[in-house]
Amino acid sequence: MKKLAVFVLILSVCASLFAVNDEVGEDISLYKGTLGIGIVSDSSKSVAFSVTGDLGKLEILGSAGLGFAQNQFSFALDAGVTYEIADVDFGRGGHMPMALGIIIPMTFSSVSNSFLFSFALCPVLELEYQMPSTPLSFNVYAGLDITVSGIGQRGGSAVSGGFYGRATLNYWL
Repeated sequence: MKKLAVFVLILSVCASLFAVNDEVGEDISLYKGTLGIGIVSDSSKSVAFSVTGDLGKLEILGSAGLGFAQNQFSFALDAGVTYEIADVDFGRGGHMPMALGIIIPMTFSSVSNSFLFSFALCPVLELEYQMPSTPLSFNVYAGLDITVSGIGQRGGSAVSGGFYGRATLNYWL
């Protein structure tokens, strides 16, 4: 998992270094489409494929992935929405939009012949770095989570809280 995170970080840095255009003020919106596909990793240590729909200041998020760990198979779905509140312009075509939103991660897992379901409610702050002159963006989401886990378990369910983190590398179509 750490190797994937390091790989994504190195890829992001290299792409932004080699893609900088010398024209000052080039608008990233020329390269950013309305549909983004990418790879996402979140605080649950799962890796998934993501889809992002850009509707101007509003973005709709979704991802799906599989996980295998300690005799456990899990399927994860995330859905969310963010709304842009500010846009920092670095010049030379670099932008960093900031957005507030909510993400709802859901996990379906099978542990020793029993089926479990958990979901969380995560209000988040999103920072998106749009790489100049490329259709790539790197998004980081951070916030708190309220998780309801163990639904379907014989002992009942539990409610917990904590921090939520998510990183996405998007390619805009």
